[in-house]
Amino acid sequence: MRGKVMISIRDGNTDFMKLTPFLIPTFVILATVGCATSSQTSGSGPAVIASKVSTAHLEAAYKNAAADQSALVNTVLSSLKSGATAAALTALQSLATIPGRTGEQEIAVREIITALGGK
Repeated sequence: MRGKVMISIRDGNTDFMKLTPFLIPTFVILATVGCATSSQTSGSGPAVIASKVSTAHLEAAYKNAAADQSALVNTVLSSLKSGATAAALTALQSLATIPGRTGEQEIAVREIITALGGK
């Protein structure tokens, strides 16, 4: 028999053999529907996380900052906007090591690092 998967069953039960041609397409459909549903509803990818991070406190804390600090803040903002979480974390870690930061700046940087799952 061409196109059908045949399984030898010793006890003579042919019910399973009648269902065999339908099993593979059924598994494929279930896997496709299940994967599509879980990927659409998961909502925990880096881009989704980055888009949910509030940067208002960071922007306010660095509004009168030096040029090098402003450049890093702009890198953080553009990275978060594009979903590049790793680049945002790198820029934030650079901001965290600059000496002479205010308490507000330290808190703002730490909040975003924590929200992005960094240490």
